[in-house]
Amino acid sequence: GAVRAAGWGPIARSADRSGPTFALWRLDAERVAALRAWGHTHGMRVNDLLLAALYEALFATLGAPTGHPLTVGVPIDLRRYLPPGQHLPVCNLSNSTDVAIVRQSGATFTDILGQVHQAMQAIKSSPRGLTFAAMAELLAWPGAALMRSWLEQLVRHLPPTSSTKPFLSNVGVIDEQLVDFGEVRVVDAYGLGPVSYPPGLLITVSTFRGVMTLAIGFCASATERQLVEQLLDRVAENLPV
Repeated sequence: GAVRAAGWGPIARSADRSGPTFALWRLDAERVAALRAWGHTHGMRVNDLLLAALYEALFATLGAPTGHPLTVGVPIDLRRYLPPGQHLPVCNLSNSTDVAIVRQSGATFTDILGQVHQAMQAIKSSPRGLTFAAMAELLAWPGAALMRSWLEQLVRHLPPTSSTKPFLSNVGVIDEQLVDFGEVRVVDAYGLGPVSYPPGLLITVSTFRGVMTLAIGFCASATERQLVEQLLDRVAENLPV
């Protein structure tokens, strides 16, 4: 893809929004447990491993040039700013930020993982994400209608772009109590996330009973399924265990 200010060209080949569909990749419970153990031994979180694997996959899939940054969006958990014992009742207290990694010639997965881990540690040690959260609270104080009007104006005046950053969202473990339907036994569950219109790319990760699911929702008319599946295959193959 062409090099642009926010990274490289998108995975989508057109702007057609028809044919919404999903592609999945499942990691069995044994491999997920091994992945968590590997991360614990090496001082890495599973999110670090997933993000590094995604970066390597994007580098290869998009034919990325060396020396240029690729920006990937990641969520930020804002619950750490709450007093102890007050985070459990809070739902969806999160925000997002960007990670930018430069592709280096001859870089291995270990090299990419080191860059990702350093970037994520810097995010965790900074107050990033609080600014917009505070702004949203102030805007919501006069009423939701005002905030909606402001957001609509903001979106309307955004400049058009032919490139967008990918986003990795790990929604975490799905609580079995949330999918308890009494006599109807739940065999499997996973989160899909929304279908991203081109040129967007959202990878949603969820875990249920130890099984991890990586899902991408895309428009089949704009993006080749083979390319999406190749990306997911490569992410799974890049994981250290």
